Amino acid sequence: MIKYLEMTDKEDSLQDNLYADLIFAAAKTGNVSFLHGYIDSGYCVNVKHEHSGYTPLHIACAYGHIDFVKSLFEIGNADPWILDNNERYAIDLATEQDFRDIIGLLRDEMYGCDPIAEFVRKFGPRPI
Repeated sequence: MIKYLEMTDKEDSLQDNLYADLIFAAAKTGNVSFLHGYIDSGYCVNVKHEHSGYTPLHIACAYGHIDFVKSLFEIGNADPWILDNNERYAIDLATEQDFRDIIGLLRDEMYGCDPIAEFVRKFGPRPI
């Protein structure tokens, strides 16, 4: 699909809108392979949906696609500090659905890794 779009002579704005629609659909379904092609084509993953203000990160968090979320950070340089039109971060959407792995990942991306929390996560609580 990406190769076809790159070969067409359509207006850039139409192509960009189509790419935006496709990346939102990929985030909703967790299609990591499309994400790789999208990024390889030079598109930004921090694009906001015109009506909701969601980014692909918001959508992937709302649907629980942790591999997509990881890829957004690892290869896409996603920004977890973008607010949607209701002034919610992606972490808020993950919290509403209680996707704890995604919440932890977002917390680490937003605030940095807490070494004590990381130790407890790996080894469990230890008596003092």
